[in-house]
Amino acid sequence: MLFNSLDFAGFLVLAFFVYYAFSAIAKIIFRRTDLKWIPISIFSTYFYLCSGVQYMVFILLAIVVTFFCALGMEKVVSPRRKWFFVPTLLTCLGILFTFKYLGFFIANANHILSLCGISARLPFVQLILPVGISFYTFQTLSYVIDVYRGTTPAEHHFGKYFAFITFFPQLVAGPIERSDNLLPQMKTETVFRYDEAICGLRWMLLGFFKKLVIADNFAEYVNLVYESPQNYTGVTLVIATVFFAFQIYCDFSGYSDIAIGVGKLFGIRLMRNFRSPYLSASLKEFWSRWHISLSTWFKDYVYIPLGGNRISAMRTSVNLIVTFLVSGLWHGASWNFVIWGGLHGLGQVIEKHLPKKITKKIPRAVKMIFIFFFVCISWVFFRAQTFSDAVYIIRHMFVASGVKDGLLAMNLSPLRFFAYAAMMVLLMVYDALDKSGKGIQLLEKMPVIVRWGAYAAAIFIILCLMPISYATGFIYFQF
Repeated sequence: MLFNSLDFAGFLVLAFFVYYAFSAIAKIIFRRTDLKWIPISIFSTYFYLCSGVQYMVFILLAIVVTFFCALGMEKVVSPRRKWFFVPTLLTCLGILFTFKYLGFFIANANHILSLCGISARLPFVQLILPVGISFYTFQTLSYVIDVYRGTTPAEHHFGKYFAFITFFPQLVAGPIERSDNLLPQMKTETVFRYDEAICGLRWMLLGFFKKLVIADNFAEYVNLVYESPQNYTGVTLVIATVFFAFQIYCDFSGYSDIAIGVGKLFGIRLMRNFRSPYLSASLKEFWSRWHISLSTWFKDYVYIPLGGNRISAMRTSVNLIVTFLVSGLWHGASWNFVIWGGLHGLGQVIEKHLPKKITKKIPRAVKMIFIFFFVCISWVFFRAQTFSDAVYIIRHMFVASGVKDGLLAMNLSPLRFFAYAAMMVLLMVYDALDKSGKGIQLLEKMPVIVRWGAYAAAIFIILCLMPISYATGFIYFQF
């Protein structure tokens, strides 16, 4: 069920009223205020079942295994915790590997056998990827690892743990929540707060604007060029690449904004997943602002356990590259994603070894432009369908060509191009205001007429500019 669909709108309205009605009834009849997990679990289960009944088996398996193994770990002394921890890792990562990476590894193994002159071939397996598997796998794993480390107590109530893992706004594409933030909220009293609900609607409006007005419109031109890049050169490739940078940002941050807003409607606080990433002056800063829930996950559960930066400079560099290679592989079973991750890892290694005396003298604006350029170049590998396509795009995007001819090649009128350019500028202005995390609250300080005028204008623009086939999926659904 897509956020940007009428089905979801109807589902959300029904879930909202039933959620608070159930809370009121439970308080009167059962004299209980900690039963929010019941309606959350019911509606989250229905939400996930809409993506396919067969997928429910695997998320249930992950939930059951991690829940009971965490309980087991809590009851034994430290060395014996591995008896429960290892089977949990094998189960969760085994499911993820089977569905997401088995076909990739078989194809590469067959290629190696072919290069070695061996005629034997492994049978190719193509499985449909369960929706949200990468996200809920990492959420369950973070919980189990924290229990194993002793930093988080095991949850003894299965229903509340189920609600924590399956909470529908963030189930399919994050943010990847930690147990210390979301799980305790499943135990608190359900209280409707008008200001919080209104704030949630603002977040949702911002997210829908990003997705329907910017991301979906840019997608039309990005798809046109990247599906057959050999037909284009120069300015056309540059525009398509910059458009993709803003498409993926608005698509994914738009989803996260909607998820945060929906969470607020139910009195649940979800973590920020983006904080003005394209205004970063370093790659380290970029990854502290882009897909924050994933980047912090890899930092806490991969980079630091490898030794982090507490060891030699060489080992630290290796740890960085390994972490980003794994991060790239997390995004998809393709060498393009691995290269994309490797570029960011290598970039951070180079960044760490640059003389600070020189970097301090470079204006922040210059650094921001360079980082954006680097990120756009790396996005080519992320978006291109094949490695050869990515190489072609990078080699030919700097070929001299006229802007007018470039726009004509992608059927983009100058007027529409300038309108899109204005959108990108306005988005960066908003991000500059939002860099401290207070951007959405700026509307609260404005007069009522100005606020409602802004809401009406945003809704009008969405209705006018969203593509006719508006119920398009979010990019990160495929991961």
